[in-house]
Amino acid sequence: MPPERISAELAERNLRVTHLINNARSLDALAVGADGTTASEAFLDELEIDVVQPYRLTMVLAEHPAHALRAVVNIGSQYGEVAMNPALYERCCSAYADSIRRRQGSSSPSDTRTGQSPCT
Repeated sequence: MPPERISAELAERNLRVTHLINNARSLDALAVGADGTTASEAFLDELEIDVVQPYRLTMVLAEHPAHALRAVVNIGSQYGEVAMNPALYERCCSAYADSIRRRQGSSSPSDTRTGQSPCT
C-alpha cells in the first residue's frame, strides 16, 4: 500500500500518528543463491523495503496535517547496507580466530579482551 494511502486511511479513521517505528523486512529479499551471492533484484528489493519506503512513509506522515509526527525510530541491520551473505560469518570468524592465535602464540582462539572464543 502506498504511503500516501496509509496516511490518508489513518486520518480518515481519526488515528493521529505521533511516533513511527520503521522495521519492515522480507525474507524473499534476503534470498541467497547457490554461489553465496544475492541477485541484484533481491538486493534492490531489500533497499526498497528497508530504506526507500520507510523514508517515503516518514515524509508523508510528517507533511500530513492530520498527523503530528514527533519521533521516528528506524530499525535496520547491516543487510540494509550490504548484500546478505551468510558465508561471510564463517570466513570472518575463521580469519579472526587465526589472527588471535597468531597474537597469542597458541592454538586456542580466545579473545584476549574477553577470554571467549570469537566464533561462539
